Formats: sequence, structure tokens, C-alpha cells
Amino acid sequence: MMKPLEAFTDFQTQFLHLAGQAKIPADDLVPNLFDKLTVDLQQAVLPTYPNLQTLKELMQQCQALDQGLQRIKARTERMKAKNPTNRPAPNQIAPVRTATSPVSSANPTYVNRSTRKGTPTALTLQKRPPYNNPPQQALSN
Repeated sequence: MMKPLEAFTDFQTQFLHLAGQAKIPADDLVPNLFDKLTVDLQQAVLPTYPNLQTLKELMQQCQALDQGLQRIKARTERMKAKNPTNRPAPNQIAPVRTATSPVSSANPTYVNRSTRKGTPTALTLQKRPPYNNPPQQALSN
């Protein structure tokens, strides 16, 4: 069985080796290979599976689809890293914290956060953190 994070090329090598050792008939290799793919890869191959006549065609299709799925997964992971899901929505109040101090209600300010052009702007209350550095505190104020 193909492991969830295994590349198809690695699985293909192992499959062909074990199929040769087990002396699986050539007619059974295509359905046997399909059954041992990951569910994601099976779903990707399924639309073209009836048209694939040989083991070589199936392997080429699986290799191309596996590479595509890996690129999509890598891109998704990069997007998740850039945009963590725990960020507040743009028009919600987000507490601001610094590494040295918790949020303070000493210097509240109203921040204009419009959601779209042409819509009324919403004013939300956002608290400013205190800073130990006077120039930085002056800039924040």
C-alpha cells in the first residue's frame, strides 16, 4: 500500500519489485496498482482510469498527478504559513500585544476599518500597548 506522504516514484519502484517477486500476472498489475494507491491519488486517476490500457500508461498518469498534488499541497502549506487561521477578521477588534508587555487600556484609540469601497466605514476601539522606549511610546500615542 502506498503511504500517505510517499512519493509515487518511490512507491512505483517498490511495487514493481514486490510484484516481480510475487510473480503477479501482467493482467492483474493495473487493477492491483490502482487498489494500492492513496485515496487522493485514486480520486485523481479515476476519471481517466477506464481509458488507461497498460500498466505503463497508468504509472505515467499517476506520476504526473502525484507531482501535481504535491505542488498543490506545498502551495497550500505556504499559504497557511503566510495566513494563519487564527487571525481576526479585518473588521474585528484585535488585541495588540508586545513581547514585553500585555495590552493596556491606558491609551485607547479609534481605528477606521472599512470593509469595502463605497460602504460606510466602521470605527472600532483598539487599545494601544505601552512601550518602555519613550520615542516609541510617543510614536504610538
